Amino acid sequence: MKYFNIFIFCCIVLISPLYLWGKQIEFKPALKNPVHISALTVEYNREENIYTAHGMVDLREDTRTLKADYMQYNENTNELIAQGNVVFEDRG
Repeated sequence: MKYFNIFIFCCIVLISPLYLWGKQIEFKPALKNPVHISALTVEYNREENIYTAHGMVDLREDTRTLKADYMQYNENTNELIAQGNVVFEDRG
């Protein structure tokens, strides 16, 4: 019985990071200030009001900074998708 409990504990500890690794976090703050985007390449789709940025992307809004390899920002819905080495900082 002792070994069974240890086995169950090890399974939980080893599987939990795999669940969190691919988890998508939804964060929709109310953007009250202008959003500044810098990257190696930035494209803007005027018809859909969507910015797409690739390479060393840096998005800043007031005290918040979001960095990633790729970002897509929709001005109409205030939705943001960030992928690859994502780092979020809020100094407010």
